[in-house]
Amino acid sequence: MLTRTALLRAETAAASAAASAKKNNGECVEEGLRSLADGVRIVGETMKARTSASSDTTLSQNVITSLSRQEEAFKQQTAAINELVCTLKVISSALRLEIKQAS
Repeated sequence: MLTRTALLRAETAAASAAASAKKNNGECVEEGLRSLADGVRIVGETMKARTSASSDTTLSQNVITSLSRQEEAFKQQTAAINELVCTLKVISSALRLEIKQAS
């Protein structure tokens, strides 16, 4: 049987080894997390830089395309309104003529 002193020494050694392993493991985990965070930060910065450069061009192209579509729609609406105005003028003239003839 183990003596009390031997048992305490064994427990102390085991606890010390466990604490050391936890510390080493914890340090490794912490270091790994820091490295991961640094990597994520670098990738994020790189993506942001690439996105800014390409999105400026893409955004400009999208705005130009949208404005072109809006301009075309505006031209069509203006043409339709002008046609309606002409039609109303013809109707108005015809009504005036009828009123004159009826009087």
